Amino acid sequence: MNGMKPMIPRSMSVSPYGGIAVISEEQLDQFRVSGDRVRVMRDEMEVNDVVGIVVAWDDTTVVIRRANRRVVKLSRNYRFELASSERGSDG
Repeated sequence: MNGMKPMIPRSMSVSPYGGIAVISEEQLDQFRVSGDRVRVMRDEMEVNDVVGIVVAWDDTTVVIRRANRRVVKLSRNYRFELASSERGSDG
């Protein structure tokens, strides 16, 4: 690769616990419009997950409304998945 680092597209970011977390504008909009609950995995511990619906976002953060109606502002660098799927599944 001629000593160059591989480029990571702007819509991708490095997850805080390894790998690449992909959350594009289109995915966020799909979650917001559908109203499906999402799980935001902040680390390997399930107790630290945030579950709720996507309310808004900007270039670096996402606002999630939890079941208790409180909102949480989180980094887009975390891993996002549907809350109905098994935790950590790739599908």
